[in-house]
Amino acid sequence: MEGFELDGVAHNLPNSLRLAFSDPACFDHHSVFDGNRMIHETRTEIQPQLEYDEIQRNEYLKKYLDRLV
Repeated sequence: MEGFELDGVAHNLPNSLRLAFSDPACFDHHSVFDGNRMIHETRTEIQPQLEYDEIQRNEYLKKYLDRLV
């Protein structure tokens, strides 16, 4: 994609992965970037069954889709 770079994501990936694997619980991770600089990162604990239960997962993810519409 022209004009689209992932330098910010790639630079922050090691720290994000360390955070993701530091806890055995399941989390929904979100990072907000300003250009290539990560300005905010949040993680919200979620129920493990969201990975396998499509109905529950879609209901959970609906809040993000609603923001885009």
